Amino acid sequence: MAKSAETALCVMKRCDVALVAFIDGGVIIIGVVVDGSCSSGEIVVVNVSNCRYEVVRSAAKSAGWRVEEDEDEYDALVADATAGTAAAAPATRTAHQQAVILRHHHAYARARTREPWNVYWTDTSVSSQRAMRLERFQRLNHFPGMYHLARKGGLGKHLTQLAKLFPSDFSFFPQTWVLPQQWSEFKERIESGKGNRTFIIKPDASCQGKGIFLTRTHENVNPTESQVAQRYLHKPLLIDGFKFDMRIYVILTSVDPLRIFLFEDGLVRICTQKYVEPRGRNLQKSRMHLTNYAINKESEDFVFNEATSDPGTGNKRSLRWFWGWLEEQHGKDARDGFVAETHDMIIKSIISVLPQLRHIYRSCVKHPGPSNCFEILGFDVLMDRKFKPWLIEVNHSPSFACDTPLDTDIKSRLIAKTMALIGVHASDKRKSRQRLKKDAQSRLYGATAPKSRRRLQYDGASTES
Repeated sequence: MAKSAETALCVMKRCDVALVAFIDGGVIIIGVVVDGSCSSGEIVVVNVSNCRYEVVRSAAKSAGWRVEEDEDEYDALVADATAGTAAAAPATRTAHQQAVILRHHHAYARARTREPWNVYWTDTSVSSQRAMRLERFQRLNHFPGMYHLARKGGLGKHLTQLAKLFPSDFSFFPQTWVLPQQWSEFKERIESGKGNRTFIIKPDASCQGKGIFLTRTHENVNPTESQVAQRYLHKPLLIDGFKFDMRIYVILTSVDPLRIFLFEDGLVRICTQKYVEPRGRNLQKSRMHLTNYAINKESEDFVFNEATSDPGTGNKRSLRWFWGWLEEQHGKDARDGFVAETHDMIIKSIISVLPQLRHIYRSCVKHPGPSNCFEILGFDVLMDRKFKPWLIEVNHSPSFACDTPLDTDIKSRLIAKTMALIGVHASDKRKSRQRLKKDAQSRLYGATAPKSRRRLQYDGASTES
């Protein structure tokens, strides 16, 4: 597996992405160039009613797409149901409940009459029910079931199972215990005192560093909470004495077959307090041990990058800058080896949950053709002093907030490339409707009848049309 993964990445310089598509053990390389409009006046419509990021809207407009802000039909129905108002008897509804019902009713009515969207871009994960409602020409920016990869506990479980079967191929993530299921194993390991005695505890579904802490004892770990415990990587590579990690962006455009694109740029996030290996007194210093931007940006020592022309300054830097820094400081072999191992790690991580992703997708989407879903994933990777990459976690809803010019530059390019890669055309709706009409005629007249001489059966008699 390692060899195939190593040779599978082919960098497409023109569009800043690399693609791996595994089909029955083989690899294909493709590229897509998409225009948002066509000569007939048709246009791609993207619904961003559940997206708060302006960079998504800007990228869509730059692609020639029309941005739709009104609530989607499905969202209106779900909001009405979850508001808890529809079930109330009309006589017992409050004025607020009645207003909520009317608002969502009007949104539903508008959605039923307006032109359907091509792309629905949402900041949150999607349910299987949402995916089931997709028409052939529509795209959704999340796969149902992605929690298998994005939840820390789920990913840890899948990778641990594969590591038992292929230990040398799946050694890129820290030893992990899923709690509370593996509480006894974790307690036994931490009490043994063997090896590195520092562990990091993370809530299963948290983000932005919330609820994360270091410990050397099981006594301050709640054995009943849903969380993961990992061996803490206490010897990371440092930049100017500070711990850092990398946010590597991956674009998943299909799970059946599997198509993985690697975006060539990303973010390097640097702590604001100089690193010292964990001891009892410094375990609570989150800005020394945790690289999360949300934690470090509040520090008075945090330096914002003010210009894209200088990507090597500040506590958030570009991944392209880092590749140059790594080669300059530690040599080309260190850089090339790390890049190859990182590509291998990304591919294997997704493959570890591929059976689950495919099963859920196939159960939701019945019609053939291009994938109705896509996903931008944020892989958080740490490098140790031996230049080995370690997978920390995978984010299926990475932040597209643009607090600095560097953020805007990288994230706008990432989203623009994603919109180009998903293969949306302005004529998709018309062609889809034509195909539906043709399929209906085939069912009515007989799929095997010649196009020019359809035979219509009437109680044993026949006529030609």
